[in-house]
Amino acid sequence: MTRRAERDLSWLDWVPGSGSMRRLAVVPVGAGAVRLLPSAGLLIQPYAAWLDPAHVLFTAAEPGHPPRIFVQDVTGDALPQPFSPEGIVMASADAVSPDRTRVAAIDRSERPVLLTNRGVVATEIPNTGNGEWPAAWDPDGGSIFVWHRVWLRRGSSACRSLPAHEGYGVC
Repeated sequence: MTRRAERDLSWLDWVPGSGSMRRLAVVPVGAGAVRLLPSAGLLIQPYAAWLDPAHVLFTAAEPGHPPRIFVQDVTGDALPQPFSPEGIVMASADAVSPDRTRVAAIDRSERPVLLTNRGVVATEIPNTGNGEWPAAWDPDGGSIFVWHRVWLRRGSSACRSLPAHEGYGVC
């Protein structure tokens, strides 16, 4: 997983658990104790991102179900809660827009989609196709960088920027 700090507050990291289970840990920047988040038996997958300083988003699956995005409050002992419908997952640790109003993800068909910051699927990302995964937002939130997973399978990578557009501010 890409480790990521949020405004110098803390990092997110994976901690191995029993069998194939992983747990998320909040690792403070500076002094403080590492905090393991309750996992509720979820099969946690790569990519986690801060939705805000108190909530983390991550992709996981309940046993016997397709993966989805979950949200978890890191200030207490709350269990993760579903954030997206089943089959919609994050494809990057940089999924949350800089203004925290949108989350870039992919659906079951590997189409890029935007969710609101409450997990509602807002729209497909215009001018993208199946297999193009949102990788990161530009600093002002006016563009999303996408990469095509097929290119990576061929041993090279390619990324393109989708310029600002009316509606959700990206295309």
